[in-house]
Amino acid sequence: MSAYYAQAIAEELCVRPETISLVLGDTDRTPDGGSSAGFLYGMANVRKVAAYTHQALLDLAATQLGVPSPSLPSPMPSSRAAARASVTASSSKASNSI
Repeated sequence: MSAYYAQAIAEELCVRPETISLVLGDTDRTPDGGSSAGFLYGMANVRKVAAYTHQALLDLAATQLGVPSPSLPSPMPSSRAAARASVTASSSKASNSI
């Protein structure tokens, strides 16, 4: 099952699946890993977290390069596009309310 998670994460981050390393069920390394009951139903959340992570990495790179993050080239799976739109909308609302 972890191979499916690695594949989904790799797709969202635009990297090869073998570059993804997951730590599951190792209480010495992840003491509060939670129960495994959600393991079968968590793929959507895994993809969402990976998409948000990719966007955060793009934002960090853009800051370092001094360019807007939308100008950085990146293949964008549909879930990442939705995450980017969500993050952008949330940022706009927060800046407008200040």
